[in-house]
Amino acid sequence: MYQKYSKGVFLYLPRYRKNLKEEIKFINSLPGVNHVEVWIEESLTLAELKALKSSLKKYEIIIHAPWIHLSLISPHPEIRENTVKLYLQTLKAADALRAKLVTFHCGGTTIFMPKKRAAEIFIQNFKKIKKQYKSKIAFTIENVSAKRRGPQVSYPDLPDLIYLKKKLPWLNFTLDIGHVFESGKNLNTISRFIKKYKNSILDIHLHDATLEGKAHLALGKGDLDLNKFFQILNKVGYTGYVSLETISREDTKKSWQKIQGSQGY
Repeated sequence: MYQKYSKGVFLYLPRYRKNLKEEIKFINSLPGVNHVEVWIEESLTLAELKALKSSLKKYEIIIHAPWIHLSLISPHPEIRENTVKLYLQTLKAADALRAKLVTFHCGGTTIFMPKKRAAEIFIQNFKKIKKQYKSKIAFTIENVSAKRRGPQVSYPDLPDLIYLKKKLPWLNFTLDIGHVFESGKNLNTISRFIKKYKNSILDIHLHDATLEGKAHLALGKGDLDLNKFFQILNKVGYTGYVSLETISREDTKKSWQKIQGSQGY
């Protein structure tokens, strides 16, 4: 079956900012890459943006926004305000790169904040971003594994995305496959979610994971049935991005080979 979605890989700027040419050379060595998802964590100069755009001219560019120490639902209003500010700056950088999409993380809060309150705060701040951003690049919120780390907890999990969609009908998603497995849910849950929200899922982060275990594993090293996953995408007619989010070059190369050889591809 003909695939309608775009296949791509991650470019981790925090790691390769000083040796960008070497990483671009690696990406160029992978056959059939349609897009590159660039994780931008630090502010880039205009010269750096121009160099990045030129280096990736053969690909569509999508962006993963900064997320370290940022939160739209932090207990601290100053952090929430600065997160909105930095996300708006990221959207401006995306404009300069002529990117097609920006993925945001919601961030974390404390286990003592009720989910309903976390949702209210997120909605308030995400509305600010939508209101203040004047261009047309689409942006999404990504699901995470809502594991507790002491008194901290990340947000939103997959069921939280469903709740948020009811409150914000215009909300779009980046569906992270490994994060779903980390949360203890399997491909059946993912399949139901994709079938219902395929038009709201603009990007999919693909990496293997074990149920309630580790994620960002090379494909074939966890519990994901890759062939079945691609069959689901083809069956529902998914037309967004699928971005391989493995960490090392070795894992990326091996995983990309599996993607190219997948029966569902």
